[in-house]
Amino acid sequence: MRQVVRSCELQTFDGMSMSEEEMRLKRLKLELEMKKMEQHKELKLKEMEHEAGLKKQEMELKKRELDLRAMEMEENKVVKRKELEVKLKDEDRKSSITGLVKFYGDALKNSVSKMGSDPVEYPAFFTNVG
Repeated sequence: MRQVVRSCELQTFDGMSMSEEEMRLKRLKLELEMKKMEQHKELKLKEMEHEAGLKKQEMELKKRELDLRAMEMEENKVVKRKELEVKLKDEDRKSSITGLVKFYGDALKNSVSKMGSDPVEYPAFFTNVG
């Protein structure tokens, strides 16, 4: 079988003139160059698509970071607002008469023991208070 293929190739080679052979070679070279160009074009296209995908991922990441920063800033605002409200309540309590009375009343209530109902306990109670 190999001999048959080789003999056919020799016959076609011998049957062609030199200019036909040159034309065939030129055609093959052109086809090869076109295939190379197409492969190069496809490779460039894939590279561009890959770069576009990377840029898209970077943009999404930056957007997420910005969203996260915005959420953190909002949370900080809420925390600061609550701290300010607590501070204002403490200042109101310390500056108003009713707040002071309540503050000192609570302090006395927690520091002084209760007076018993038995009159025998009165002297011990007043000794502890004084």
